[in-house]
Amino acid sequence: MGQGGPHITASASFNQYETSFMSQHLHHYKISARENEEESDGRYDLDVETSRLSSPVTPPSLDPPKTRSQRPTAKYLQRLELRPHKKSNPPSVTTLESLSTIPNTEGLHQEDVRDIYEELNEISEKLKREFKILHQRDLVLKQKDKSLNDLQMSLNTAIDNEVKRRLSEREREFEAEFTKLEDALREKTKENRRLKENFDALKNANDILRKELDTLTQSHEKLEKQYRSMQARFINLQRRKDPDEKKKDDLTRILPTDLAQRVHLSLGASKDKGQTGLKRNKSSSNNSQEVIALLLDWVSETQLRRAAANQPTKLTDNTTTQEQIEDRCFKMLPSAIELLREQVTSGSRITLPCLQFIYWSLTHLEGSQSQHLKTSLSSTIRRLGEDLYRGRSSAKTDDGVLLVSSGEFQEKHKEALFFKCGHLHTRLLSSFVILKSITQVDYLARVYETLRNDLKSDTGKEYFLYYQATPIMLSHLKPTHKALTNSTLDIYLQMAMDSPYLRNFLDSCSNENWFQAISLVWKMPGIESKQHEKISIILQKLSKIRLNKKYFEVFGLTASCQELQRSSAVLSPFLSLNLKSILFNLSGAKVQSKVAKE
Repeated sequence: MGQGGPHITASASFNQYETSFMSQHLHHYKISARENEEESDGRYDLDVETSRLSSPVTPPSLDPPKTRSQRPTAKYLQRLELRPHKKSNPPSVTTLESLSTIPNTEGLHQEDVRDIYEELNEISEKLKREFKILHQRDLVLKQKDKSLNDLQMSLNTAIDNEVKRRLSEREREFEAEFTKLEDALREKTKENRRLKENFDALKNANDILRKELDTLTQSHEKLEKQYRSMQARFINLQRRKDPDEKKKDDLTRILPTDLAQRVHLSLGASKDKGQTGLKRNKSSSNNSQEVIALLLDWVSETQLRRAAANQPTKLTDNTTTQEQIEDRCFKMLPSAIELLREQVTSGSRITLPCLQFIYWSLTHLEGSQSQHLKTSLSSTIRRLGEDLYRGRSSAKTDDGVLLVSSGEFQEKHKEALFFKCGHLHTRLLSSFVILKSITQVDYLARVYETLRNDLKSDTGKEYFLYYQATPIMLSHLKPTHKALTNSTLDIYLQMAMDSPYLRNFLDSCSNENWFQAISLVWKMPGIESKQHEKISIILQKLSKIRLNKKYFEVFGLTASCQELQRSSAVLSPFLSLNLKSILFNLSGAKVQSKVAKE
């Protein structure tokens, strides 16, 4: 084999050793990296490990140990390794001195070891170069990272500045737009305020014009009523014009010369006013004839003709309508009033029937739907009420001119008539007509006083119910007529006293109109305690009638009584007792109605 044999064997051994050495170091580096993650205190740096590899190697003595003790043991070989591997790998050599511990089983020469050392140095240099390259790359990467960080920071700064700039621009634009819109809103507000002020001014002007229109409308209606009244009077005067002229000629022929002259003087004085005086007996005769003619026609139409034809004779029959009755009353009423005015004594046989006809005619006309019938006779009815209140015959025509009798000129009658008459029936009927016809408060107060005295007797109460006088006073039982409210309550209280006619009076009050009027007075603010007591007496007796419970409920009288009873500390004991009685009667009526239903 020669000397080349050992050298070749050493080279092959060295290559094998180099391969195992590099794999062991790479494996050791992986284990170190893994342990760096697991153990904080057992880390190894790549730089330190590389520096260990790059440290100078001194060639050891290649002489094999001559004694047994100098031979390497397994424990020694394990200590030479940097990190033992789980698998049995060749030992790692870090320095040249450690090579001397390897047993020279192959018989390596010193030259081979030097070659190995040189190759190891080359490997070390190569590793240094690689490390330097890696270090440079690391520096480059760090520089790039730093530049990227600087670029990122500059970009962030630029972006922040741009965002701030745009945000400030947007804020300025928003503020400008907000200011513009605020100015526009302010202008709109001013415009709306101006329009509102103009609207309020127009509304006030419209209200003023509406009030003026209402005033003018009322004035127009009043003037229209006056026109119709004057027209009706003119028609009446025109109707009497021809008979007056004839009677004037008759007076000059019949009366003596001196009386005729006085009559002519009276007629001449009244001629300036457009009228002429007449004799009383002639006017009475004409009115009587007219009234009799109308009555005969009415009786013939409604009674005799139907009786002859075996037809019902009641006025409520369908053949006699309400319009026909109102029309005939309207035709006969002026003549009946004139006939009544001509009565000079209270004992006249025609006075009471004439008053009865006038009263029932007025009752029919009050329920009429035609305003023309009411306005045409308003002035005539008002003068009738005034004449009845004065209690003396006026002996005048519609134009106000005095009439004369056959032997003398009467200016005044000594006997009291109508309202001041001593006959109870005539006085009561006159009072009812006065209440329907006039509106003067002083006249009405006097009539109520007289009526209260007349109703103390049972006869007066009988006449009151016969003529159905309960609704007459409802027009005065209002909160607006405070002066007459107490007088009206006195009349109702007088009728509510114990008498044979009490039940009939309570039945006449058991209707919607009466309860509506009395509820308004009961709830009137500022009502006196005495008036409450008077009303409570009447309501206490009406509450005993079971059918009246609905009126108490509808018009709120039950709730009002309960409310008054709660404030019984300020009420009189009498009123408190009446309220308890009313509520007790109403609760009893409620129980009875439930029992009846069951």
